[in-house]
Amino acid sequence: MRADQYDFIIVGGGLAGTLLLRALQIRRPHLRYLLIEKGAHVGGSHNWSFHDADLSEASKTWFLPLVTKTWSSYEVSFPEYSRTFDSGYHCLSSADLGHRIQTDYPKNLLLNTD
Repeated sequence: MRADQYDFIIVGGGLAGTLLLRALQIRRPHLRYLLIEKGAHVGGSHNWSFHDADLSEASKTWFLPLVTKTWSSYEVSFPEYSRTFDSGYHCLSSADLGHRIQTDYPKNLLLNTD
């Protein structure tokens, strides 16, 4: 592998690195990308939750297909008060993210570099 074979090299296969790879592949598919991860898989080991309003409309088109679970509304409750919000709430698991990235972009990954 030579660095000049790639237009972008991303170091780290956690949430930021994998989402950057996906966004770049979708927005600029003609460029050459490599994601380097020291471990055996990408995606990290977390669950990430977020609200509809956390993403721009343009980002939703490429990001929401990665989501593990979506709720159309959610409730926040306290002992003397509760409120229901009629907006989307989403969860993305690192296992699902890692599987999707490794399935969709296997030629763009360099794993086990520890």
